[in-house]
Amino acid sequence: MSEMATNSQSRSSSIWGWLPWVVYFVLGGFGYRTIGAFVALVAAAYPVVMARTHRTSMKLPELAALAFFVLAAGIPLLGGAIAISFWKYNFVVMWIIFAGGAWGSILLGTPFTTMYARESTPREFWKTDIFRRTNLILTSVWASLFTLNLLATSAVVGATGLEAWIPLIVPTITVVGAFVFTSRYTASVQRATSSMGAPA
Repeated sequence: MSEMATNSQSRSSSIWGWLPWVVYFVLGGFGYRTIGAFVALVAAAYPVVMARTHRTSMKLPELAALAFFVLAAGIPLLGGAIAISFWKYNFVVMWIIFAGGAWGSILLGTPFTTMYARESTPREFWKTDIFRRTNLILTSVWASLFTLNLLATSAVVGATGLEAWIPLIVPTITVVGAFVFTSRYTASVQRATSSMGAPA
């Protein structure tokens, strides 16, 4: 039962993790940027509120999304040059938040992937060296790719034509790559530790 609950919770978290971004970019693409930002803010706030209500751990991507959509919904209300500048640099702002949060979690000694790993790893193994090292490596990979996305989007701010698609194409490739790496690296660690008789 607990495994089914965990899987259900993971699927729900995954859906709510992507939903705000889908809403934001779809509505924004049709010219409804402000409406999209407010709807996305509500969607981004939901998993954070539920985590607080059920006293479960809040994940970095959820907090980063909430921080971004607070800005995306609030700044346009100010109007003028600041609102125009935000729409121009919104991709850059987004990746600054994600990259800063990821590197910050490492500096604070709690790599953000640890929060996910704890959901499928018994508590007695949370302080083992291999658990810590695995999450340090995984978070470092994600943080590096977030930084790559930041650099890529910064390089084409205001671009038109094919270059204007870079802020969408590059992050899509890097995020998919990060998920694949996470899955394969985690599986390899589990196989290695199982063969040694020690859990990951």
